[in-house]
Amino acid sequence: MVTENSPKATQPGEHASSLHPRLAWMICYEESGSAQEVCKRFSISRKTFYKWLKRYRKSGGDTTSLVDQSRRPHHFPSATPESSVQLLKLLKEQTGFGQRRLKAILQEKHNIKISERTIWKILKRLEEAESSASPVIGVAPDMRNLGQQAAVHH
Repeated sequence: MVTENSPKATQPGEHASSLHPRLAWMICYEESGSAQEVCKRFSISRKTFYKWLKRYRKSGGDTTSLVDQSRRPHHFPSATPESSVQLLKLLKEQTGFGQRRLKAILQEKHNIKISERTIWKILKRLEEAESSASPVIGVAPDMRNLGQQAAVHH
């Protein structure tokens, strides 16, 4: 759908280089009326073209529909429940145990079955979140360990 603000080409396929390629496809299609011509001119498959044409039409000609959409799942049905993650965090703080012993404690005392690998990944994620969440105030990130490094070298 060519709007008042969008650049109009003089001939099909002659579009401003600043246009998003998918928008150029749509403009070219509206001008030529031939999906085959668009696909040939832009070297794309018909399947790809029709996928984007369907999205574009479904949105009523909204150009934001031509932007890539996230492939990330909307929900994670097999994700470890937050309550288990919090319990794991608490047990790690209290005991200092590694994933093997934490797995045994979770199974025996709390009837929670999580693999050692999953426990390791959760602990790693928690550790990374902690280290990035607590920066040293007033010190540049690359200067944080300078004192420790200097002590090691002397």
